[in-house]
Amino acid sequence: MVNRGATTRKHAGCVPHKRYLLLCQQYDELLARSGNRCEVCRARAEREPWGKLAIDHDHKFGLWAVRGLLCHNCNRTIDRMHADGHPGAGAYLRNAWFLAQGWPLNVPAEPGIGYSVMIPHRKVWYRHEDAWHRVDVRPNIRDYHLIRGWPELVHLAGTHNMLLLAPDRHEIRWTPLLDDGSSKGARDAWE
Repeated sequence: MVNRGATTRKHAGCVPHKRYLLLCQQYDELLARSGNRCEVCRARAEREPWGKLAIDHDHKFGLWAVRGLLCHNCNRTIDRMHADGHPGAGAYLRNAWFLAQGWPLNVPAEPGIGYSVMIPHRKVWYRHEDAWHRVDVRPNIRDYHLIRGWPELVHLAGTHNMLLLAPDRHEIRWTPLLDDGSSKGARDAWE
């Protein structure tokens, strides 16, 4: 079971990896996997402008689809390097971190009107007739953002990061469909 509120001392107040919906423990896994070096060219993190590596993600799937940690140069050019046949880039892309997690990549059927979806950092999206509206869960604050379609919301968070709430606000464990059509139990991260 993963504790969503847990943070390691060196990540206290850390925002960058949370942008990619990574838990501090997951970010630590990425650092260990990379050896604190770019996963393509092996440049050291401390030689980077901010002293750390960039979090690379697959734009096709969304911010949650973290592939690994790269130096600034490799992060800007990884797709071109792969197209040019760079062997390190190809191996890196085939071994993307998010693929190894076994998370579903398909877009499941959209929940009905009145359902809500909670994603990390306590963001709640409510399904109206025309769109998904974000509701700020802090008292006395109304935060009106909207997303037109279900695929866009899945792209934002990934189904593995979602907790489905029924219209009566009773929690329903999201059981996403995997690409092969089978189902997988909801993550323990919400418990």
